[in-house]
Amino acid sequence: MSYHWEDILRSFLKEAGLVRALHGLGEDLLVLSPEWERQNVSPALGKLTYDLQVYYSAHLWCLWSRHDSRIGHECFARPL
Repeated sequence: MSYHWEDILRSFLKEAGLVRALHGLGEDLLVLSPEWERQNVSPALGKLTYDLQVYYSAHLWCLWSRHDSRIGHECFARPL
């Protein structure tokens, strides 16, 4: 099954209950041009993917380190 980025983002916003953001996304999609999408959305999605991977990896390290008495640092204040 193939999805476009906006379908994935729309699904996330629905599941997260972010109805105003979902509405705003719909309005923005009405005026997007394919060129603007290529120039702006693609790089932004790449950065979002990277940032989520870095945060998730750091969060997993933090959870693991709680069980390792040799590591004495605090975990994130905000859980996933």
